[in-house]
Amino acid sequence: MARAWGDVPIHSIATDLGHDRRFSFAGAATSDGQWLIGSSTPKAFDVEGKVTWGRSDAVLVRVSDGAVRRMAKLITPMSQMLFAASDGPWVVWMEADDSPYFYDWRLRVYDRDTGTTRDLAHAPHKHGAVLEGPWPVPWVSDDLAVWGQAVGPLTGTDPLKNAVVREADLRTGKVRTLADHAGLPAISWPWIAWGVQKGTDAHTLVTDRESGQQERIETAFPTLVLHGASAAYNTMDYHALCLIDDLATGATPRPIVADPDIYYEWITINDRAVGFAQQSLVGENGSEPTQVYDRQLDLLVDLPMVVGFSETFAVGPLVVWRTPTKHWDDYPDFIRVVDTRDITR
Repeated sequence: MARAWGDVPIHSIATDLGHDRRFSFAGAATSDGQWLIGSSTPKAFDVEGKVTWGRSDAVLVRVSDGAVRRMAKLITPMSQMLFAASDGPWVVWMEADDSPYFYDWRLRVYDRDTGTTRDLAHAPHKHGAVLEGPWPVPWVSDDLAVWGQAVGPLTGTDPLKNAVVREADLRTGKVRTLADHAGLPAISWPWIAWGVQKGTDAHTLVTDRESGQQERIETAFPTLVLHGASAAYNTMDYHALCLIDDLATGATPRPIVADPDIYYEWITINDRAVGFAQQSLVGENGSEPTQVYDRQLDLLVDLPMVVGFSETFAVGPLVVWRTPTKHWDDYPDFIRVVDTRDITR
């Protein structure tokens, strides 16, 4: 990292919040880079044993000094925050308490300007039972939130028949359906994308909401993320990550990392970097280097990590990773943060 970025400051945020609570990072940050998003969880929380000493809180943790700002209590003592996204004043997260499948989800939104929280959407129920369906991973941009969800059983010869992409105007709360037979949307204004599957026809639609320009990519990716006119995705075999520098010009996708012995997933992107998780298929977990792709320098940057999962996040203007100090599967002791605006190279 020093060779690539010089003497850039690294912020270290302890996950131990005191009072028998710890910070669980949700893989998101505010767009101004001031706050990490996650939950304050009782240390006694045990999903399998159903043991907890009180409800978790949805919180913001300030990068500069680790100060905690509570957004809301999670709904039940067993609720967990799984995914989050933010832009401008808005923070949207998905929480659920029905581990391990998390079908009975709820989306909630917090307004940083007013300090208020409200429900945005929840899992559909039929005959008193929750409908099984994919987790709604939210994305937020320009006062809009998008996510994918089921509206009916995802079974039979047309498994995505009841899968839809939905959009909420966070100012008004109005929700509408953008597409059916579709899922895994992403938004970074003015661009929006989602995957479509109707029978054997699987493709990805990417649209400029201002100009109406639309690109159809003849495959459905496991994950595609957007930042402005740039897109990053992992290939269907999970063995490579690719970057499209400019959707508006139809730029050719280019691989930025590939290895037949590695799975690449959980992709994030900002102006400077592409973050991702990588897991070796041949080595021991935790043996992979912890890396982020620098878009400006066109190289992989190794981040300082003694042990731990190889997982990085390019969120807001930040690069974030988690570091345990003893063993790769221990709960991380610190969250490490680099503000890419501090990189002078």
